[in-house]
Amino acid sequence: MAATGADAPVDIGRYEAAAQPYVDRVLALGAKQYSDLISTVVEDGKDKTLQWVDLVMAGGGMLGIAHVGATYVFEKAGLRFHNIGGASAGAINAALVVTKRGEKPDAPSSLNTLRLMANFDFRKFQDDKDSKALWDFAQQAMADGKLSNWEKAQGAWQGLRQKGHLQEVWNRLGLHPGDFFESWIKGQMSDGGLATVRALNQRLKLDSIDSLKIRDGAASATTLDDVRQGKMVLIASDITTQTKAEFPEHAKLYWDNPEDVHPGIFVRASMSVPGFFTPVTITKLPSGPAAEANWQKVGFSKAAADKAWAEAAAAKAAKLAAAHKPVEAPESLKVHLVDGGILSNFPINAFHLPSVPLLPTFGVRFGRNRETHSGYADSTTPLDFAMSLFESSRHILDRDFINKNPDYTQLITNIDDTGFGWLDFNLPNDRKVALFAAGAKAAAEFLERFDWAKYKDTRKFLLDARTTSKAAPGAPMAQSAAAPAAPITPERKKAKVAT
Repeated sequence: MAATGADAPVDIGRYEAAAQPYVDRVLALGAKQYSDLISTVVEDGKDKTLQWVDLVMAGGGMLGIAHVGATYVFEKAGLRFHNIGGASAGAINAALVVTKRGEKPDAPSSLNTLRLMANFDFRKFQDDKDSKALWDFAQQAMADGKLSNWEKAQGAWQGLRQKGHLQEVWNRLGLHPGDFFESWIKGQMSDGGLATVRALNQRLKLDSIDSLKIRDGAASATTLDDVRQGKMVLIASDITTQTKAEFPEHAKLYWDNPEDVHPGIFVRASMSVPGFFTPVTITKLPSGPAAEANWQKVGFSKAAADKAWAEAAAAKAAKLAAAHKPVEAPESLKVHLVDGGILSNFPINAFHLPSVPLLPTFGVRFGRNRETHSGYADSTTPLDFAMSLFESSRHILDRDFINKNPDYTQLITNIDDTGFGWLDFNLPNDRKVALFAAGAKAAAEFLERFDWAKYKDTRKFLLDARTTSKAAPGAPMAQSAAAPAAPITPERKKAKVAT
């Protein structure tokens, strides 16, 4: 694949060298425990214990390169991924993890993903050259502080050239069709044997791992049979029915034969940044009692929507007829799917269970917190104001879950993305290496501080508190009296905790 811009091709050894200090740090941790679901592989003639975790990755556009660095270090530490999911860039890496590990679910994937990514020209994802020219100019103008001079800088000839093009962009609801990305991700997954949801679900099974077992002494209600079928959750935002679509589980809402759908379309939907990429549009939804029952489960009545849609179409037809204008055949209800980050950019709750876990759900996100990052709040430009609205909406729901389940703060690592643009498709190779290393660093620091025994104690403490609260009707709702990462002491057990 072509190198980015004028950069010379870079060997993956450069990426590995950048991550090596962090690999050394996790290897120095030795046999540290991260999970109670384990298996064994033979490596260099010796048995090696693998530990299984769930993994959720946040959206972030080009920042997703850092996800590859994080998974690289996780795998070097002997971790493998049971359930896996994410939104946008996180969805892309989740799909590639399952694809690139091949038919053996305990095989590492990140080195294969790195080979794919190292010299890939990400500008190809911008598959409309005129839109790319506009976007590149806007990026440079913002960097130079000259966005107000847009029209002057463009020049009269380019403005005339863009006139028809802007109408095309308006009609398709995005600067770029997204066709190249869709073809690319489908090609990667098909080449890896994952051309259908059926094949994907089969690949997620752990039945082929004979050595899979629960660690001796583990105290969890989860059994080995409960975890033999892994799960993938890729988030997309259905802006028509206002549904947080979780694929492949929700494929039955949108397709008549969900098992035959190519899972690459879920990734394409999840990364469809509104206005930047054309949304994935489903023009014919399943109908009938079974379809209605499926929609009812997500709090939506397709039958009622179909009726309202038909009534609106009839009213429009009557108005056109009265004006002696051509009446088009009415369309059926159609759905637009866009970037999953709109509703849930960091779906850390995707694999949440209320019980004491057998394995943890590790979360990887990008590190701009509300206290130290002012974002776009100080800007007075309409573009920055719009970006502030977008950033707020994509984080609020996930933050709400974490606020209500503060124990999850023990499971999350933040990648430092300072100085990187999430839609910078012109990223040169040295910056890509730096992003990869940032992900590796965040993963190493997280594994160094993560305490599996303490986390299980926290979850057991919270579970006991909920059980006690339910057993005493009328008792006041318990509130958290200590930080979730604090040790479980006899004194703390007497305190009230969040339910």
